[in-house]
Amino acid sequence: MTNSGAGQPGGSPVPGAAERLPFGPVFQQALFRLLLEDVAFATAVAPHLQPGYFEAEPLCWAYAQVEAYQKAYQAIPRLNVLQELARQLPQPAGTIYQVALEQVGQADLTAEKWLRDKTLEFVKRNIFVRAFRGALDTYNRGDFQAAYTTVTEAMDLISRAEWEVEDREWLFDNFSQRYSDRLAFSPEDDAISTGILTLDKVLQGGIHEGELGIWLGDAKAGKTTLLTNLGAQAVKRGLQNVLHVIYEGSRRQVAAKYDTIFAQEPYKDVRRSGISEQVFRRMIAEYRMYSGRLLLQSLVQDWNYTVADLQALITRLKQQYHWVPTLLVVDYGDLLRGRGRHDSETAHQMAAYRDLKTLVNRGYRAWTASQTTRPKKVQEDDSEVRRSKDSANCYDKVRVADIIGSVNRTREERMNKRARLYVELYRDAEADVVIPVYADYERQVIANLPGESSVPLGYVQTSHGLPLPTQRALVGQAVLPETQEDIPF
Repeated sequence: MTNSGAGQPGGSPVPGAAERLPFGPVFQQALFRLLLEDVAFATAVAPHLQPGYFEAEPLCWAYAQVEAYQKAYQAIPRLNVLQELARQLPQPAGTIYQVALEQVGQADLTAEKWLRDKTLEFVKRNIFVRAFRGALDTYNRGDFQAAYTTVTEAMDLISRAEWEVEDREWLFDNFSQRYSDRLAFSPEDDAISTGILTLDKVLQGGIHEGELGIWLGDAKAGKTTLLTNLGAQAVKRGLQNVLHVIYEGSRRQVAAKYDTIFAQEPYKDVRRSGISEQVFRRMIAEYRMYSGRLLLQSLVQDWNYTVADLQALITRLKQQYHWVPTLLVVDYGDLLRGRGRHDSETAHQMAAYRDLKTLVNRGYRAWTASQTTRPKKVQEDDSEVRRSKDSANCYDKVRVADIIGSVNRTREERMNKRARLYVELYRDAEADVVIPVYADYERQVIANLPGESSVPLGYVQTSHGLPLPTQRALVGQAVLPETQEDIPF
């Protein structure tokens, strides 16, 4: 192909005209971002693209760097690699190219499927144009067999030009790409913080893409309070898009819980609009900054919702509002039903959790909660932590999780506004850790303790007299705040 001349602006290339990518700079910026973020897609598209197909000079230069990097290292570079190369350019080109790359990083990918489809259509048309020209030349020279071969090979190539790439890789062949990706990002870059420092340390920064976290707990242990705190912290600390799906209770109640977290006032005062004007004005200013980041969706009309309904909801949000969540808060997983027919409640829940994990694998992160088996007799002074074996109905329903933890508190801990988070399992690192936390359920807050430490399984004696199981060794001491003013928010 040649790049001389001009293609039809915003339209499709025709034989004899130079091929350019369609739909102008916004489409091309989004395509460039997708190429840098989806290695499989970039690898499939790369043989069919040339730098001159981009209209803007900075993108022509940037794609030439992608080609050179791929040739040198057998890998697709990330955006920060190109930004560093742009910084090394003479001025003013360096600044102009850096700005262009920043725009690429902010390009809208909510219409990702449409973007892929149009790119595929462009590539197939270019394959046809290339074959048409070659076949026409050979046909005019009287070589009918060569013309026929050119056309049939092009048709075969067009039929195989698809972007649906299975999640697999040749381990030894793809080392260069993996190494390049690891240089570009640390594990913490992908994480959404929980807002609890010690928990973030265990999870290597927070919850990561593709991870499903399940919190176990007895009734009234604070599972929903923890979920709303995790949703709030994702917005406050990372400006993430959070979708909180409510399968039980009232959306108004959950909204009031979030308002309570941000107000830092008692729940009863927030519900009756009893907060001060100063707090009200502060919240208005803060909420304006977080506009569009948190969506509460109630699905309580029946008891037969499945993950397919959740997926359909996400699709509608993407189509109607160009909004894609990065974190799902599923409140809570035990109320989902498995797709298809199942002969027991246990089978339904096993299927539902597997479906939820499958959805999360598509590029989301999710926190949810699960009920533990109700004890025959309520034992409020039982300081043993809840484990996956205590999950109601069966353990198999939570075994698909990447993170399994529990919320624990005794009667004395509740009185002293304390609780323990027990991280039983984390697939990517060692867990089996108990984390003492400040737990003020009146203000819907679960937060760090000043001087907190994560310790091996067990609990520690403190100045406030929190219980130490007799079968556990004293392994450390958490310093508890003496007054409410010492509590970090």
